[in-house]
Amino acid sequence: MLVMAAAVSDFRPSVSVEQLGRKLRRTDAGLSLDLEQTPDLLAACAGRRQPGQFLVGFALDEQCELDASARDKLVGKGLDLLVANPLETMEATTIRATAYEPAEGGARVAARLQFQRESALAGSDPFAKAAAFERVSRTIAETLSAQ
Repeated sequence: MLVMAAAVSDFRPSVSVEQLGRKLRRTDAGLSLDLEQTPDLLAACAGRRQPGQFLVGFALDEQCELDASARDKLVGKGLDLLVANPLETMEATTIRATAYEPAEGGARVAARLQFQRESALAGSDPFAKAAAFERVSRTIAETLSAQ
């Protein structure tokens, strides 16, 4: 089973610090950055999928676009499950999310989820993040298996 979190960003500066060769100093002239898309790691993993692998993705989007975006991502990337939560819940203590699974002709809602925000996910300790992510994943799995 591969579980991938939502991307930190879909874009990055197209020029790296190494390419610039120096630090950019603050000036009154301002600064413009050209951006390029970041690699889609989940899509790359799905493209290398082996028999028996179960792929789970997470999506974060504005509430008004969440359903359509989640369905498109699930089908487009060939995932087994996609858990989507609205951008508006980023700082909320209770997260409401929707799990989608493949269905004939597209995707269907597998479950409506609600869980407490894991503050450890926002910290810098990788072990605390892994433990918090495991607790959230277990909550999602238990909800899905109960339905």
